[in-house]
Amino acid sequence: MNEERKLLAPDALAKGLADVHLSEVRSLLSLQKRVEELVEPLLREQETPSLDEASNEIQQQYRRELRNKLRVMPANEVAYILESLEANERLIVWEEVKEGADPILA
Repeated sequence: MNEERKLLAPDALAKGLADVHLSEVRSLLSLQKRVEELVEPLLREQETPSLDEASNEIQQQYRRELRNKLRVMPANEVAYILESLEANERLIVWEEVKEGADPILA
């Protein structure tokens, strides 16, 4: 029985780590969406090019952070994350996978 636990522990640990990474990815996506929701009305009201540039820079910053997180994850974790996300989030993450993650996925 104790040996069974030892054999199952790495899988449980890997699943736990994958869940943590999934939570981090969801958090980044949520933050990005929230920033877009806050900045979008300002852009429409003011039509300020510098505000638009700032919005784009913020979006790129979130994308870079997401890409960097994905880059260090094993392919099976990235696949797990993709399967766990809603379709619109999945597309965003997939774009970043193609940009920088494990070549086996792209």
